Amino acid sequence: LFHLMKGSPTEAVSLFRQSRPKADATNVGFLKELLFNMGGALTQIGENSAAVEAFRAALPAATQAKDWKKVVGANRQLAAFAAASGDKAAAKQIEEFTGEFLSAARRCFELIDKDGGGTLSHEEIIKAVDLETGDKEVIKFLKTCGDDNLTFLLRPARLKTAREALDEDGSGE
Repeated sequence: LFHLMKGSPTEAVSLFRQSRPKADATNVGFLKELLFNMGGALTQIGENSAAVEAFRAALPAATQAKDWKKVVGANRQLAAFAAASGDKAAAKQIEEFTGEFLSAARRCFELIDKDGGGTLSHEEIIKAVDLETGDKEVIKFLKTCGDDNLTFLLRPARLKTAREALDEDGSGE
C-alpha cells in the first residue's frame, strides 16, 4: 500500500474510494488505517477538501482504537489545512486536539497510578511500562501516542535519567 501511494497516489485514492463503502464499520483498526491513508493520498494529489473529510472521519476510529499516533497525525493535518486556508478554526482545531491528547495522557497517568496517590513513583512507572509484564493499555498508549516525551517512558535507562532530573526533592515521586 505504501509503495502504491508513493508511486501513484491517484491510483491509491481510487482503490481507497472503492474500499471505503465495503469496509466493515466495526473493524475500527482497518477503518482508521483506510481513512488515514486515504487522507494522505488525497493530500498528495491536492484534493485537500476531500483529505480533510477523510482525516475527520479517521479521528473517531483512531480514538476508539487508541491509536494516538494516528489521532495526533490526523489533528496535525487538519490544523495545517485550516491554517493554510486562513481559517480561524485552526486555533480551535489545535485546542480541541490538545484537550483530547491531555485527556488521554491523564488516563495513562491514572492507569499507572495504581495506589491513587496522585503522584507516580519510579516503581509504579517501571512496573507499568515493563514490555513483558506491564500494563498493556499503558504500553500501547505510549507506543502509539505520537509524543516523543511520553514514548520516552518506554526506555528504562532514559526513564531513570528523566526521573532523577525531575525529582527535585529526592522523594522518588
